[in-house]
Amino acid sequence: MRKHKTLKAFGATALAAATVASGLSFGATAASASAAPTSTAATERYEPFVYTANKNWYAGVVQKSPEWAHDFKWVKYPTEAAARAAAVKISVPAIGTPSTLKVEGQDLCLALSNTAFVGCSSTSSDQKFVLSSNGQLAPQSAPSRLMYSESTGTNIEFAAVGTAAAVLSAGWTNPVDNGGFEPSPGYDHELEAGKSMVMSVPVFTTTAVTVEGGLLALQAPEGTTFAKGQTLLKGRSGDGGRWFDYPALNVTGSVSADGKSFRAALPENVSLPTTMVFSWLINVTADADAPDSHGQLKQSFVGTSNLGTFIVNGNTRVTVKASKNEFTAVGAFADDVTKKATISGTGVDGSTMKLYAPNGDEIDSQTVSDGKYSFSVTAPGSGVQTFKVSQTTDGVESPQKDAPLDYGNAVAITGPATGSVTPGDVTVTGTGVSGSKVTITGGAKTVTTTVGTDNTFSAPVEIAPSSSITNITVSQQSKGNLTTTAAVKVTADGKQEATGTAITGPADGVYEPMKTTTVTGTATPYATVVITNQWNVSIATVTAGKDGTWSFDRVYGPAAEYQLTATQTRLDGSGSKSAAFALAPLGSFKNLTIDNEAPATYTAGKDYTFTGTATPGATITATNQWGTKVFETRANQSNGTWTSTRQYGPTAEYTLTFVQKALDGKTDKREGFVLKPLVTETPMTITSHKDGDSYRPGSNTFTGVGAPGATVTARNQWNTVMGSATVKENGDWAFERTMGPSAPYTLTFTQTKDGKTINTVPLNLAAPVVQDFALTSPAAGDTYTPMKATTFTGKASAFSKITVTTTLGTKVFETEADQKGDWSYTRAYGPTNTYTLNFDETTTNGTTTRVLKNFIFAPDAPATK
Repeated sequence: MRKHKTLKAFGATALAAATVASGLSFGATAASASAAPTSTAATERYEPFVYTANKNWYAGVVQKSPEWAHDFKWVKYPTEAAARAAAVKISVPAIGTPSTLKVEGQDLCLALSNTAFVGCSSTSSDQKFVLSSNGQLAPQSAPSRLMYSESTGTNIEFAAVGTAAAVLSAGWTNPVDNGGFEPSPGYDHELEAGKSMVMSVPVFTTTAVTVEGGLLALQAPEGTTFAKGQTLLKGRSGDGGRWFDYPALNVTGSVSADGKSFRAALPENVSLPTTMVFSWLINVTADADAPDSHGQLKQSFVGTSNLGTFIVNGNTRVTVKASKNEFTAVGAFADDVTKKATISGTGVDGSTMKLYAPNGDEIDSQTVSDGKYSFSVTAPGSGVQTFKVSQTTDGVESPQKDAPLDYGNAVAITGPATGSVTPGDVTVTGTGVSGSKVTITGGAKTVTTTVGTDNTFSAPVEIAPSSSITNITVSQQSKGNLTTTAAVKVTADGKQEATGTAITGPADGVYEPMKTTTVTGTATPYATVVITNQWNVSIATVTAGKDGTWSFDRVYGPAAEYQLTATQTRLDGSGSKSAAFALAPLGSFKNLTIDNEAPATYTAGKDYTFTGTATPGATITATNQWGTKVFETRANQSNGTWTSTRQYGPTAEYTLTFVQKALDGKTDKREGFVLKPLVTETPMTITSHKDGDSYRPGSNTFTGVGAPGATVTARNQWNTVMGSATVKENGDWAFERTMGPSAPYTLTFTQTKDGKTINTVPLNLAAPVVQDFALTSPAAGDTYTPMKATTFTGKASAFSKITVTTTLGTKVFETEADQKGDWSYTRAYGPTNTYTLNFDETTTNGTTTRVLKNFIFAPDAPATK
């Protein structure tokens, strides 16, 4: 009885042959295998001389004996592998053709009469053997005797017909006979794109045969795939044009991920009758958009049978016809963002096109005209929206095609965050679709801007001071007429930076009698400003704008000279008063002014210019401390400006007195103006930082004084240049440098000029203090006295921002820790509120952490009687 052989057992050679013939791929084995031998190559193929009988394996080996130099013996082994490893390799004879059994690499052939290997003779019938298709070996000179047996000893025996004969192992049967199978002509099918059909490729049995195992592999025709989920292919048998189910040949396998191939193991030990046709049904689907094409359903039927190895490659011809329902669908946007998007394409005249929304609902339909159609689409939302289109022709609706439209991102606000903001221009930032128009409402005025190429936008929006919530709404109109909105709630009650107030105009300090004159000034934004004269009479009350500027119009005169003062009251109730501003009638005497800052320096051999203002037409004379006139010039007749340029020095230090004399003889003067020669080797000093200070992480500006024209360079402990600056003519120098976040610095500042070092200054800057947040005062349970100032103090990391809000999100105060990490804030509370406070710490790296929750701060209990 033959031992069962799987596909693996019949080897890479047969598998490679199937691959070459069918075009199917079976992995690395197929790639490395060689083509199967043909019947004409029998003398070129050598196999181990082994046979099996009664479930035992025997190897033919060459042994020396007294009679023959190369005796032949059979040696029993427990497994086929062991037998094949030990056996001598013999040339494989062609089936049915008398051939010699030659030892590989030697001129030795098996002789029947001697049962030994002797010198080969091509004419000796004693050396000729015939191999049958079922693996039995017989001598040519005694064809009725077959190779046998284990019972008579170890020598080879050839028994008479009728005796149980041994069968040679796999490899001795030449695959040219296909193990009892041969191809059968395939079929011709026509398949329309988008449709499916069941097909098969037949094989034919040339004799009664038993399939011991193997592989069935199919490859889909061009432009088609195998239906997903197919695992069971039913076997069929055919005779005389009729087909019947043949369950014994059913195979179970799987379709590849791309749908292009199917593989299944053949059933084992299935007996098939002679001269019958067999096939396996598989469902083939043509691609929906497949063009006209011709292809083949290819099949490889490979394995082993009781008659040997079989490889049957066949095909069924398949003609794919382009779908009569073919159409295109493309989504597009107009350049004008106010226009809806369109989905359009080509189709079959008279067919009905249906448009489906991304949620699957049918939303529109129309008839194809002149081969075209077009839908106008209402935007369903932001992002990629995938609509679908189908075409119904002759009552048959096609598969749906995707028509995606990318509407881009919805508008979003990234700043400000919900909560308190400082009154004035608040920068509203966000993201959207590049090129889209963004409208911002809720502020003092509606603001429009455009989203940039980086998909971001930013615009200032004025928000007037208020204790009520302001809704800032951003609306974006983007491509496809899509409008998206976003909103943030803010309260414009944040802490302002307190600035002084000043009267700035009219710039010349002159009014035209009995005509309207505009007085201008500055203050803290939104402060109330009251302007009074020297007699303490209020002449105007104004409110500073978002930029802190203010103005009012009034008639003055006819001849009075006014001293005006502006007093501001800020939103938090604090205030300040400006310096007096002189306002004189046109043509009146104006005080002498000098623009240059004192003390001033001059450079020997170079011009130095004085400028200023005086009464129009007045003469300005400057004298030095020795009474010598330095210069004399005259003020401009219309605006009173004056100038004088000359050289000074080379080494004298001047103390100058400036006197103006108006056309009417009236005078005034400015004394004690010091003009010094430029000192070229002034030692450099640092004014911005002290040795031992902690630095603020991030940008730091270093400033100081030095010798004009000199270079100041700073290096750290690793000799890396931290910054450099040239000292200005007035002796100042400055440069900016990013520090930190946590390293200490040992800096050395060096001042050089003309290649020489003037001086060096060391500066040690400690790392910023990093410590846990702590509230040191008031303590838990402490109370406040209504409407009296209470100071909160505590600890935090250096330069951190401490923000205190109520549980409703109202900001109570905000302050900053100093370089040691100490912080404090003083304000009044009450009169009756019980505050539940949350403390947030924002470190210099921008990270905000809630460090204390639900701190209760209540008023003092009323006194009991």
